Amino acid sequence: NRNNVTIKNFGGINNYTIAIGGDGTGNNITIFNNSITQVFDYSAFKNDFNAIALEPNGYNYSNISSNTIVLTGNTTGDAVIAMTGNYNDISNNIVTTSVIGGSRAILVTGDSNNVTNNNVTASGQYQVLLEILGEQNIINNNNLTSYENNSGGNGPALYLLNANLTEVTSNTITVWNDSTEAVSLSSAYNNTINSNT
Repeated sequence: NRNNVTIKNFGGINNYTIAIGGDGTGNNITIFNNSITQVFDYSAFKNDFNAIALEPNGYNYSNISSNTIVLTGNTTGDAVIAMTGNYNDISNNIVTTSVIGGSRAILVTGDSNNVTNNNVTASGQYQVLLEILGEQNIINNNNLTSYENNSGGNGPALYLLNANLTEVTSNTITVWNDSTEAVSLSSAYNNTINSNT
């Protein structure tokens, strides 16, 4: 287990398959104000990537905030920010991705998490900007902008997958391609979606 760990104020964390991460479980992890740049080459690294990953078995009462992340390249990787657990805060992060291949900019799996005030911009193809799985999560005041350019289909900006009792309010979602959905729901029930633009 990893408990009571703080990683903050690091600049120039560049080109790691996982820049900041922990497997197993933990509580009270803070990842704050770090700068991460990744240029991903699928021909060289055929495994998943994460800029920040607290997964797969559960991190609780933790905070990922005010980080700046830029990802470019060719990948079929996992997620730029991946958080699994409950009662976490993912806020005020700036994520810019332009990869070609399936990925998620922010992936949150668990219950009672707050995902607020993040600014996510994606170009490239087949990307989901924000994906939520779990119950009673709050998705508030995020700015999601998709410039994805694949005419055959792209990932949605916001994807609620097996997400129930989720509150989605006051988010700004912009998509620039007719084949990109602003919001997509799959096996998602009793959610509140209002005051979004």
